[in-house]
Amino acid sequence: MSSLLKLQHIIFIGVLLSLGGLHAQSRVASDYKVQPEDVLRILVFDEPSLAQEGLRVSGTGNITFPLLK
Repeated sequence: MSSLLKLQHIIFIGVLLSLGGLHAQSRVASDYKVQPEDVLRILVFDEPSLAQEGLRVSGTGNITFPLLK
């Protein structure tokens, strides 16, 4: 087998492995539910003043966030 053909096989296998990892990540992310003690980052479209980082979910599963009108 020529070295060019070997390189093509290695690249092809690398691409397949990368795509498989992306699929697994998207599945895990869509199944995840926010739990007590999680730390959140909240972004509000077109309202950068409402952004909050490091917002911890309480032990009872609640968060405190400003009222939006």
